[in-house]
This record gives sequence, structure tokens and C-alpha cells, in this order.
Amino acid sequence: MRQPRRFSKIVFVLVLAVLALAMPSFGQISLPPGAIGIHTPSAMQPYTSSCPLWRTDNTFQSTIRLTNMLAVANMTASVTLYLADGTPYPLAPTTIPASGVAVINVNQVLVSAPANIASHISTYGSATMSYQWDWQGAVMATLSSLDTTRSLQYVYPFIFPGSSTMSGPMTFQGLWWKPTPASYLFVALSNSTAAPVDASIAILGATGASKGTQQVTVPAHGTSMARVDPPAGLNMGGIQVQYSGGMEDVMVASGIEDDAAGFSAKLPMAMPMMSASSTKTQSFQFASVGIMNGPADTMMGFPNGTTFTPYAYFRNVSSSPIALQPSVNWMNGSSPQNVSLAAVTLQPGQSSQVAFPSFPGGPPMSVNLAYTFSGSVDDIIAATGSVDQTGNYVFAVEPHGVGQHGGVSSVYWAYGGGLDTMYTLWNPLSVAQQMQLILVASSGVTIYAMPIRLAPGASQTVDLFELFSMGAADSAGRVMPRGPMQGSAILTGPKNDTTDRLTIVMAGGIYNSKTATCGETCETCDGFTSASVSPSPPLALR
Repeated sequence: MRQPRRFSKIVFVLVLAVLALAMPSFGQISLPPGAIGIHTPSAMQPYTSSCPLWRTDNTFQSTIRLTNMLAVANMTASVTLYLADGTPYPLAPTTIPASGVAVINVNQVLVSAPANIASHISTYGSATMSYQWDWQGAVMATLSSLDTTRSLQYVYPFIFPGSSTMSGPMTFQGLWWKPTPASYLFVALSNSTAAPVDASIAILGATGASKGTQQVTVPAHGTSMARVDPPAGLNMGGIQVQYSGGMEDVMVASGIEDDAAGFSAKLPMAMPMMSASSTKTQSFQFASVGIMNGPADTMMGFPNGTTFTPYAYFRNVSSSPIALQPSVNWMNGSSPQNVSLAAVTLQPGQSSQVAFPSFPGGPPMSVNLAYTFSGSVDDIIAATGSVDQTGNYVFAVEPHGVGQHGGVSSVYWAYGGGLDTMYTLWNPLSVAQQMQLILVASSGVTIYAMPIRLAPGASQTVDLFELFSMGAADSAGRVMPRGPMQGSAILTGPKNDTTDRLTIVMAGGIYNSKTATCGETCETCDGFTSASVSPSPPLALR
């Protein structure tokens, strides 16, 4: 999942099994001798992450998923909902088993709010999650706003604050496109400070020229939402949110919506780096894996005739032209295929769509899109995924950085009760890689371990409900239990510790083919790295 901002502190973690913290693609350091062991907490400092938006308007149901990233201790997390006017509503603390998951239903706790809160109830707001431990990232959280009646869904992560103390004029940059004639944009701003914040929301055309601006005042600790209609005759462009204050003062959540068609997708937003390191030019590679393509598999519950078309939009948010080199990878049976697409030069502020090629021998069911560029990590923002011919089935795929890591943690999955989770794993290297996917239930108990070997350039899809339906036992004799089930997952090397280094891109989606809803899973990369800005979701540790 791409975050409203992509800054995170480096935290070094020593925990039994898969440890740590993560940012792929940037230089690693070795594990110190004798480092692996059970950590005994001592500092027990408070840590807080924030989510910019929950919604209960119309028929939205919002749920907060809390994941304990520790394998050695239960954790207690405290969630506070902030209503639109800034009123805080602290919820009862939640205990999460070691490696387990807990879920809070926002609609239910709002209905049962005490009298002093009830008069402030709103249909949207923000949230924070706090806990005490020796490091940041011991508990991770995501928030899903799901409207099954209208086939809409948005999933936003809880973000830990960065270490920057910069203040002054701040700018978020975003990317929009118009998938249906009636689609519109929304932008939600949440204010973490004790004073109102004035902000502007500008919509930009494909060349970066301003096409209109709205002024918004966000209440202290409150949330403001603005509807933004795309300019007539334009089908893509940028969004720019500006305010004055600290980097952590405002968070942004945005999306595209057409409730008549059932189309919904998050808009990618980022605050480009403003540190001295941002002036250094580096080469970066990102990949969006598991983009659905062509006729849908009716065995997965899709209606007959459902056909997916991939999409890919890019925007250059830097002040210099950037050459983007995209390529497409897919599986033809057991053989990986690769095609380099024409390079695209994006001028400063420019947005552009990249077309997918025709596929010889018939369309594959899914494809992987990789792209490289030189600059700073946040110079290019991208929106990738696929949509069917009706605009109702939307499978957004978040780009992830390509680089070596000690494994990947997926903080939430679910299957059963109409839901299913699909993961796609892609090996971008010219050598084969061995790994295992470990599924952990919400109770913290491992329910399945699946060994996987990926040939050079190969990818594989893992469907959790299909694993259950097959009834095959793993090497420990475990069989996937009947759902509904929820939990987290770890992709690790054969030894299941961070000395196993992997270069694997993993992404997933939780979907319901009957209600035509899909939300991205949230993946983070495990293992020690040098200090850097992460192109991936915030912090991960096991």
C-alpha cells in the first residue's frame, strides 16, 4: 500500500524468528554476530501511528485491523477516533495475541458512544493507535472503509511519524485520472495539531497547469473533506495540497469515486523529500505485481463475460525531466515472458498513461509491471491496477520498491464468508529463489506454511481460499481451516530468519467477487537496512 506520506524512522529490532525493519532497495548491513535472540523490553516508550480517514457515510462500514508484529509477547493497543470537529473518542484498550490480529468495528463503537461524544458524531474522521514497547512498529494497523451496497472500498494505513522537525510551506503531490464519465475525486485532510490549519487543494491538468483551487480550513484535531470534480475534457492530471506548518501537522487521504458504477480507488499522494539527500540522483526500480488481465476466471466467482484491462498512470513531481523505462512480465504456462515498453520522458509536473502491449498466444490472467527511473525516490508517483468493462470490478495494485530484504510481512488477510485473499510473488532476478509463505491466524497460531521456488523472472499467485479448497497438508501436517479466517502472513527464506536474503516483490488483495469490492493488503519488508526513505509501507517487524 502507498502511504499518504513516505517517511519513516529506522528502528533496529532483535526478535526471535523474523526480526526487524524495512526498506527494500537501499543498502543493507549485516546482522551482528549473536544478534538473534529474545528481546526483553526495558524502555517501554509510547508510540503512536495515525490514519487520516474513516468513513461511515451512506452504507460505509469502517474497520480497524491491529496486527501484533511480535512473536514473543501479547500487546495492548489503544485506539482514539477523532470526529470531524476534532472531538477525541478514546476506545477501550485492545489486547492482541503474539503474532495475532484484532479488529475494531468503527460503526459499532460510534453507535455506542457515550453522551458527551454522541453530540459530536460525524460520518468521517481520523484515528490514532498507541502502544508501549521498546521500538516503533511493534503494532501495525490498517483501516478499511467498505460499502458493499455500492461496491466501494478504500484501505488506508496507520502511519508512524518521521523524525523531521522541518516547518514552513508544505506540499503534498498527487495523481488523478478519470476512469468513468461520472467519477469525481475527494480529498480528506486531517489535522494533528491543537489549532486550525488553512490549506489549499489545487487540481492540475496533464501538463501540471492549475485548473482550479479550493480553500479548506481543517479544525484542530479535526478532518475536512472536499469534493473535486475533474475539469471537463481532461482525463488525468495532478493534485496539489499546500499548507504552512510542520511535516506531521496534516495527513491526506484521497480517492476516485463513482458510486453509480461502483468504481473506487485511492489516489497516490506523497510529500516529496525536502532533505539534503533528496538532491542525490539514484536509480530506482518499482514493480506492481499481480495486475489482473483479460477474461476473469469464473471459478473465482466473477460473472461470465467479466474482462479486465490493466491501467498505469505516472506523474513526475520533481522539477526536472525524468526518463521512465517500463517493462511488462507475465507467465506463459511455466515460462516467464518479458517485454520492454517504449521509454517515456515526463516533464516536470506532467502526467501520462502507459499502454500495455498485446500478448502473443492469448492474454495472461495477470501481469507484472516494472519501471525504473533516476532521481529521488518520490520523484515519480504511480497508479496501477485493472478494471473490468463495467467499471465495477477494480483491482488496484500498489507499486513496491525492488531490492534485497530479509522477507516480507503482510499485516492482514481474510478468506471465507465471501472474502478471499490473493497474493502474487515475483522474482525479478536472473537466478532462482527459494522461500516459504507462512500464514498466521488472528489467534497468533501458524496455520499453514507453503514452500515456493521461483525461477528467474517467474511469478506465482497464491489464493488462500483455493488453498483451503484443495485440502492439501503442509510439511507439518496442517490443513487450511474452514473460514471465515483472518490473520497475517510472512514471506521468508527457507530458514525463517533474516539471514535468508530475498529479492522478491509481493503484493495482494482482499476481494469479494459477489459484491465487487477489493482492498489492497499491506506489505512491509523485514531485515536490517541503512537509513533511508522507504518507497514501501512503513515499518515491519516480527
